[in-house]
Amino acid sequence: LEDLHVRDTVNAGGITAVTTYGLGPLSHLIGARRRRPLRAGAADDPFAGLADTYPRAWACLDALQTCLTGGGGRVGYRQPDAPLPQLPDATEVIEAAPADHLEMPSDAFTGVVFSGIDPRFDQNSFHWLEVAQKEGLMLGLSSLSRISRNSRKLLRVLEFFLAYQARILTTNYLLTSKEVWVRRHELVKPNSEDPMPGFRNLTGLSGAHKKTVESYLAQVSQPNG
Repeated sequence: LEDLHVRDTVNAGGITAVTTYGLGPLSHLIGARRRRPLRAGAADDPFAGLADTYPRAWACLDALQTCLTGGGGRVGYRQPDAPLPQLPDATEVIEAAPADHLEMPSDAFTGVVFSGIDPRFDQNSFHWLEVAQKEGLMLGLSSLSRISRNSRKLLRVLEFFLAYQARILTTNYLLTSKEVWVRRHELVKPNSEDPMPGFRNLTGLSGAHKKTVESYLAQVSQPNG
């Protein structure tokens, strides 16, 4: 479905319809798996080995889960000791078509058309990895799924960012190498095509989270041109 969406065979409305109709069968599948769980470490488990391969990202997401279930706010955590990850090699990088159909709110935003499940890296994502490695980075995204819908790639990118002290800001979260923050009370629905209203909504933000959002808004406030 993701590949069809990238090729513009299925539009956003079609994806909504397909996923809505798929919820019923999916709920039955989940219920059946709860009654008859797979043994740990099954060969087709997409999450097998992720905690060991990407320990920083796993620790961060574990803290995020704790923060979410606790109603938001701040949760600190300690990064595990692990080797510094390296940039993807040239064979993993692909040139993707620009997302010319999107109107960017400022020059700080760029977009490409690329599959959310492809394990490779488009030129934009590779650029942000380079920036994080060389000079530090505060990256604003509507949601973590904008990094990837491929769980292994998502954790790989998070591992890289956290290892190089980058800060990842989404509509509702702030992820750093030492702490995570979550918007309190009601979360704001992310909008990948127009993320700025979500960032401008400061309801439920506090402390370093609110200050980081305000700093980010100041950085991207310059109009195009």
